[in-house]
Formats: sequence, C-alpha cells, structure tokens
Amino acid sequence: MDKIGGIIIAIGLAAWFCLIFAILVVRLVRRRASLSGMLHERRGGPVRLYRVQSLVITVLFAAIYPVVALWPGHARGMPDIPIAIFLVMAVSHGVFVGGNALSRW
Repeated sequence: MDKIGGIIIAIGLAAWFCLIFAILVVRLVRRRASLSGMLHERRGGPVRLYRVQSLVITVLFAAIYPVVALWPGHARGMPDIPIAIFLVMAVSHGVFVGGNALSRW
C-alpha cells in the first residue's frame, strides 16, 4: 500500500507542476505576464547581473529538484537538499536582495 501511495503522490506532484507550467505559458502567450521585469529594474533599463544569476540558479534548482524527487527510489519521501546546494541558493538570493537594496539607495 505504501508503494501505491508514493506513486499517487508522485503523479499528483507531476500533474501540479505541469499545471503551473501550463498556466505560466498561457499567460505569457496572451501577454498577461512579462518576463522582462525579471532581468531589468526599469523598463528599457540595463540587464542587472545579480538578477540574471538569481534567475539562473533558481530555475536550475526548480528544474532539477523535482526530477530527483520523482526519480525511482524517492517515492517514500522527498530527498534531502545537500548543504552545498542550500548554500548556493542562500548566497544567490542574498546577492539578489543586496543588489536590490543597493540599487534603491
């Protein structure tokens, strides 16, 4: 029964991620969401390096972790996040927050 429950949870998570991705794609296609604000502070302004690195690190982590979590063998629980990856995420987001704070001064 535990194996079936794990499979149901895995399928449910995969469906949830697909639904979120589909909603994002539909909003982008209908031009109801803009990605330009992720890299620029102001419309037409320069691309900020701290925004690029934060976006890249976050997207990589968001893409890799669900794949690892849904990989066979992790059906009984979510995999641990290695401390090195946690530190990279923390530093990346710290740089993003610091960059935003400095740009507003």
